[in-house]
Amino acid sequence: MQRGKGARLTALGEKLLWAEQGTQAGLFPQLENIVTELNVEIRKARQRATPVLRIQASHGYAIEKLPELIRQRGNAEIDFKYVGSVEALAALSRSACDLAGFHVPMGELGPLSWAQ
Repeated sequence: MQRGKGARLTALGEKLLWAEQGTQAGLFPQLENIVTELNVEIRKARQRATPVLRIQASHGYAIEKLPELIRQRGNAEIDFKYVGSVEALAALSRSACDLAGFHVPMGELGPLSWAQ
């Protein structure tokens, strides 16, 4: 019984295999180094990044002062939008903002609005 030698690559196939192996040996270590360096720089950039506090609120005296106070005493940038109370609450419910400011009635109407 004679054993077969199996498939053989052509001369072109041999050259392609040689080129691919050479590429892997020379290129992939360089790419791995680049990826490692990029990951280090990305981590550094993320650590330096200032968080952004997204606020949507209706007009009011206290709300008007809030961005200035946060810039002076806080550690965050402000993305502030003046919107109506209902729109601010809707934005909060769909995670379009981190804080929502809205008006709450005082006096006899106050407890009625809180119960809902």
